[in-house]
Amino acid sequence: MLTQTPERITDLYAVRVLEAAGRPGIRYLDTGEPDWPAVVFFGGLGTSASAFTLTEFARVQRRRLRLRFVSVERNGFASTPFMPGIGFEELVDDVLAVLDSRGIEQFSVVAISGGGPYAARLLERVPERVLSVHLAAATAGGELLRSGGTRGLLESVDAIVADPEGFWDYPTESPVQAIPGFAAACHAEGRRSLGEPVRAAAALRHEIELLGSETLPYLGGLSARVYMYWGAHDELVGMEHARTWQAALGSNVVLRCFEDAGHDVQYLHWPEILDDIARAVPA
Repeated sequence: MLTQTPERITDLYAVRVLEAAGRPGIRYLDTGEPDWPAVVFFGGLGTSASAFTLTEFARVQRRRLRLRFVSVERNGFASTPFMPGIGFEELVDDVLAVLDSRGIEQFSVVAISGGGPYAARLLERVPERVLSVHLAAATAGGELLRSGGTRGLLESVDAIVADPEGFWDYPTESPVQAIPGFAAACHAEGRRSLGEPVRAAAALRHEIELLGSETLPYLGGLSARVYMYWGAHDELVGMEHARTWQAALGSNVVLRCFEDAGHDVQYLHWPEILDDIARAVPA
């Protein structure tokens, strides 16, 4: 039997817990009204369910568009216990359990950076329930992750968890620095998700290894429109990841490359992503 209890994280957002017999509770964030179109949000590497709040500098626009975001916390981050055997399929199970408990049948999907491979497994599992897909600098995982800009992450895990705020620091020249409150929100997410060093180190190593363990599944059976957003100067998740996604998805893909962005494209162009999601909702 599934039961739900709320847990206050901030004054404005509540992380809820979906309890299931014989396993830890599933922590998730649900931001909107029950009759609003739902969007499943996969945050980047090592993030909590509350990572979605980093986008809420555009909260007025999101609410005007009546979009409801749901984010499920991954293995070992924030207050979710770490379980070594948990992989992609178990996370998809958790997402579907939350959606079903909230009465959500159809939904769009947003994936940022390291959230990409998790989103791919959800798309593979229930393509008929997906309205649209929005991939923002989303890694394709597999060999690309192992050999690309993230290859040194495993060696850096101890340093990352020792300074979780620093993990979220964007370059001083990045335009995201001009977003009011954004840097403080990033630092808060680092403390929240990676604040328990021993568990965070185990969870982060596990997630990096998991993301690099498999290539994308074939997603050509997905009928929903896919939008991809890439920074032309992204040195962490480069355009080769976008090309790998295109090969896995087939032809129904819109790729938008922004000359003003690097691996900050998801925040610099979040308003455009929101507009694309809203346009994809059936009238």
